[in-house]
Amino acid sequence: MTEHKHEHENEHEREHRELAEKPRSLVGREAPTFEAEALLPDGATERISLENYRGRPVLLIFYALDFSCVCPTEIVAFSDAFDDFEAAGVQILAVSVDSVYSHAAWASTSRSLGGVEGVRFPLVSDLTKRIADAYGVLDCDKGVALRSLVMIDADGIVQAQCVHSWPFGHSSEEALRMAKALARFAETGESCPTDWRDGEPGILEEEAEEYYRERFEGEEEAALEDEIDEEILEIEISEIDETGDDGDFEKMKERDEKKDEKREKKERKEEEKEEKKREKEKDK
Repeated sequence: MTEHKHEHENEHEREHRELAEKPRSLVGREAPTFEAEALLPDGATERISLENYRGRPVLLIFYALDFSCVCPTEIVAFSDAFDDFEAAGVQILAVSVDSVYSHAAWASTSRSLGGVEGVRFPLVSDLTKRIADAYGVLDCDKGVALRSLVMIDADGIVQAQCVHSWPFGHSSEEALRMAKALARFAETGESCPTDWRDGEPGILEEEAEEYYRERFEGEEEAALEDEIDEEILEIEISEIDETGDDGDFEKMKERDEKKDEKREKKERKEEEKEEKKREKEKDK
């Protein structure tokens, strides 16, 4: 009995060890730190460290190569949105396996020629490929980084990682939305629902039920009102389309009663909505 128990425990330990050794997402874990040469927006080169940015959120943009196909469109888009990211407190760093000399040539090439002239954030040189490898985005066959965004919070914890294949670039708008959502959570403790936009309400876990009720009851009421309006319209159209019943008092009366019934139903819903608003104002 005891021997069987030990065997079971050993098997459990092996399974646990195997799971621990498997690759895992970096989300929720401390971001791998690094030091590397980088081309700065003013054209100077400098050895920078991720640790230097501790205390503010960092967005890492991994891309394949300078002078490649989709990569210039990504860097340009994020550069154009730089002020918005800066307003959200986010530092952008772009990383590829190119040298700082390649970065410098790329940054001095006009956009119309596939360059990123005027780029407003550092371009980091990952010549050893250790940074891409540490973040799990190195394509070993091609020897370059997969297209990837990594959002790191002010405490150095990875909060989001999005990896794309080669044919399509990332959305700077979605990355900015993500950055603002993280800032909202850090400031208020509110989680941000799908398609949340800056200025919209978030969700506190203890108030989730009230959030759902306020959000979805309104949608359900609007859908019901549309349904009632549509039914009334169908009745009115039937009055026009139907022939041979002019002067048929019973049919006309029946249609009028249906319309009145639908309108009364809509009015009751509106009254209930107003009553709920009044009750909320009293509670406040």
